[in-house]
Amino acid sequence: MKFCERWPLGCHYIGVKRQNRYLPSTIFVLTIVLAPGLSAGGDAPWADLTARAEADYERVALAVSPGLIEASACQQSQAALVSIAAPGQLPLIHYRKGYCSLVAAALGSQASPENERQGWNDAAGEFHQAIESWPAAHPAKRSQAVPPVPEILPVAEALARIHGAGAEGSAGENGGALAAAVEHPSCGGGFTTPELCQAYVDVGREWLGWMALRSGDPAGAAREFSSPAAAGWNNWAEGLQAFRNARYADAAARFGQAIADWDRDRADSGWFRRLRPQPDWTASLTEWGGARLLAGDFAGAISALDRAAALSRENPRAFYLRALARERSGHAEDALTDYNLASRAAFASARELASGEAHLYRGILLYRRRDYAGAEAEFSSALNFDVAPSMRADAVAWRHLAAVLQGGCQSSREFLGRSLASVSPFFPRQEAQAAAAACSNGEL
Repeated sequence: MKFCERWPLGCHYIGVKRQNRYLPSTIFVLTIVLAPGLSAGGDAPWADLTARAEADYERVALAVSPGLIEASACQQSQAALVSIAAPGQLPLIHYRKGYCSLVAAALGSQASPENERQGWNDAAGEFHQAIESWPAAHPAKRSQAVPPVPEILPVAEALARIHGAGAEGSAGENGGALAAAVEHPSCGGGFTTPELCQAYVDVGREWLGWMALRSGDPAGAAREFSSPAAAGWNNWAEGLQAFRNARYADAAARFGQAIADWDRDRADSGWFRRLRPQPDWTASLTEWGGARLLAGDFAGAISALDRAAALSRENPRAFYLRALARERSGHAEDALTDYNLASRAAFASARELASGEAHLYRGILLYRRRDYAGAEAEFSSALNFDVAPSMRADAVAWRHLAAVLQGGCQSSREFLGRSLASVSPFFPRQEAQAAAAACSNGEL
């Protein structure tokens, strides 16, 4: 039987070439390993349970799109074997139960996030028990040491724990365990095909790259995004590096390719895709719009930011960047509307209505209306509340710029010049420099 007919999961999710003539023998070996209980001394109940567990597992493992009912039946039939299985059979049984638990959790079938996380943790627990039972299943012989635990087990456990902890809790211990597991991947032990095992490792590396991005290390992240499936993340990491180096056109191009890659990936509705880190669409579209803005592609920036704003009306940064794009493309009134929307969105998402970001956007709105005194007051308020470091630097510069234009020329010009050293690329540096020059020339 051809590999893709016998094991469509491998072909569908991993992209295995059907013409690979070596794969059928791999599956034959796997089938032999999965069937030890069928000849268990003629014990009919054991044989029946084993046959049922084997059939339930294959119904999930061989399906292109397994369902929750099949995954649950597989979990139950593997559980029935655990209490009566010999030590040598426990690692495989726990792995199969963990695999089916992983499929059930990845399908997102649970009604509440807490129960869904429990599904991931159940899968992690089974993989951990497979690891714990490995030494007893492979007792050391006089001339041989216990074979090492196949890395598919700690990799699969780490992936399940990452999902169980949620994105915010995925670093730390889980990241360290995952890094150790993928460092020297081993797909022995007969648990699954080498292709699916490698796919687990590739997903593990994607998560390590995602964690590196989250910690502000795009160069380190790019080194982890080596598999073809991680093309979107690799493009995003390279885009971040280009942005840091002020190569905004390159950054916009890379971000755009990443968005296209992720859009294509969304067409895959299979469960395995859910194991991979997923992009934050609102934030990604917003940053793409920002890069296009700085590259001078105002129409493209507005298009990307329209998509971001449509996904979430509580995204003040998308409205702010769209205001800048509209302002710089000559649509001043539309820009004022977006500054107002940015301020309102920031207030709406703030704790106890205390938002430095909201005051910053309102200050820009008043500044563009030439209410420099009101703008300076808003910028001062922005600095009295929590605000991101890059926004704080912009708020300081905006406050000094407003002070210069409302008559505090000599006292504020020097402060304005100093503040420009740390502003973000979105701050109107040339406008501020022109104001400071006019102040020096006595034109204000």
